[in-house]
Amino acid sequence: MTGAARPRVVVVGRGRAGAASARRVALAGYDAVRFDPWGGRVEDLADRARSADGPRIVDDPARCAGFEVALLAVPTGPDRGPVRNALDTAVALLGPYMRPGVLVVLESPAAPGTTEQVVLPTLELVSGLRAGADFGLGYSVEISGDPPRLVAGVDAASRERVAGFYRSIGLGSLGVSGPRVAELVSLLQRDGREVDATVVDQLAVLAADNGVLIRTLVRALTGGGARAVDLMHPDEPPPAGRPVRGIVRWVASPRRAAACH
Repeated sequence: MTGAARPRVVVVGRGRAGAASARRVALAGYDAVRFDPWGGRVEDLADRARSADGPRIVDDPARCAGFEVALLAVPTGPDRGPVRNALDTAVALLGPYMRPGVLVVLESPAAPGTTEQVVLPTLELVSGLRAGADFGLGYSVEISGDPPRLVAGVDAASRERVAGFYRSIGLGSLGVSGPRVAELVSLLQRDGREVDATVVDQLAVLAADNGVLIRTLVRALTGGGARAVDLMHPDEPPPAGRPVRGIVRWVASPRRAAACH
């Protein structure tokens, strides 16, 4: 990819969020734009990214115009999910600059349903385009294995486009059936060091509430080369106290949320 023919890829992030993706995109030869709508560190980061092959760092959404791919790597909140107002801001600011044929990928750890229930309707409203028909929309999470990324889309075509994009920047991927599966894997991946029998049981409940079998998540992780997770269901009651850490904050069902608190 050279000169004006280089497709533009926008990476929305703040601070360290999205930095690695922006660098990899730039090194792959894309016209990489790192968009920080919060403007907190734009000057400092820009001073370090003035090389010809580095990403351009901007805080004006108009400078994202003409993008073909957008990666949403928004800041992560204390419950390990995307800070909701940060995600809303990113989607609302990018929407007006979308055109038919673009691809949008959420990369942040996300509560199940975020891609389809938060990102999709907002993008459609702001852009006037339809996901699947007019633009591709997907979710991707980094996994510890080979291939290094898990990908999903709101439809099969979106999933293939997401996988194709990561191939173009030198990353293999493993496809799963839908964004909810990949989002739930992001929970399992992030909380892997804390997994015990009680946590896995609660994660199984959360997966079931979202129409996903827990073993689907484990297969996605182990199929990508990650370590296997031993699913245990002990006969004894769970220990007293708060049984689940970050995971229960994302429980979508009020019934389950009440039971876990």
